[in-house]
Amino acid sequence: MSTNDLSTGKPQRGVQSIEIGGKILTAFVEQGGFLRLKDLSAITGIATGKLHPYLVSFCNTGLLERSELNGYSLGPFSLKLGLVRLRTQDGFRDILRRLPDLAHELGLMISVSMWGPHGVTIVHIERVESLDPINFNSRVGGILFLTMTAAGHVFRAFLPNTVTNAVLEKEFADSESSRRAYYRVDRDTYDATIRLTQDRGYGAATDMPTPGISAVSAPVFDYTGRLLAAVTVFGPTALMSPGEDNRVASRLLEFTTKLSDDLGFKEACLSVADGPADP
Repeated sequence: MSTNDLSTGKPQRGVQSIEIGGKILTAFVEQGGFLRLKDLSAITGIATGKLHPYLVSFCNTGLLERSELNGYSLGPFSLKLGLVRLRTQDGFRDILRRLPDLAHELGLMISVSMWGPHGVTIVHIERVESLDPINFNSRVGGILFLTMTAAGHVFRAFLPNTVTNAVLEKEFADSESSRRAYYRVDRDTYDATIRLTQDRGYGAATDMPTPGISAVSAPVFDYTGRLLAAVTVFGPTALMSPGEDNRVASRLLEFTTKLSDDLGFKEACLSVADGPADP
């Protein structure tokens, strides 16, 4: 087995038995932490006779433990490893580390937004140098509309309404009402947009709030199910046509789903039961 050295890109040899052990432990994680030997064999494709020595060693180290239900479950050392990972992980750092590759793959600019005291706040913009500059008013520290941006739709859809209500009401009451009227964003259409965002797992905005610029945005969740950030891909509407938009949205969802999974998120811990606020 081999992988690439991060500094040289050259293949490196690994230890096959450790990688097989990783496959075994992955099966326990994906199946909820408990497995019987025959089920583990079926899932991993490894014969029971070959599995047994691995299970003995894992039990000796505390990664696994024998269960009273005639099977195996994750052990106390697995818990310690998980807790250390949770204490030391930095979700924002992980997003920024992976972002350049996505930006170059898509050939589009990407922003990262988080919820701040004044609402949806841009905290990072990943630019692709080969692209012509896009003429739109976005900068790090800028505040985005909840009502007229793809990232805003994500935060309204996946944060509790109690968090976003005050900002939303201020937007509907402020002087931008004429712009919302131009885009036909009233409360009914907005609530429908948020329900659509929840259903498909990402937000989208076409030609708004800046004509000629369109965007798709997807959420990143942490291990508690909390919305950590929104990753938004944007570019000229001509490059974000319906077919292209679907490709970008699919790749962006793949990217954010992998990020959330690596941060310990499981979809079962996500709740959007309070949904869009009533008009």
